[in-house]
Amino acid sequence: AQIGQDIVKALSAFDKEVKTGTFPDEEHSYHIKKEAEQEILDHLKKMK
Repeated sequence: AQIGQDIVKALSAFDKEVKTGTFPDEEHSYHIKKEAEQEILDHLKKMK
């Protein structure tokens, strides 16, 4: 079945990208604003 070979090929490429550090990069990242990060941290502290 071709799909099995395609899956193996895709997973091998993913594995290589992760191991070489080409994935994830800035294009695949989300950065939270410092203000929003602090609000979340403050909220979590109140929940304890």
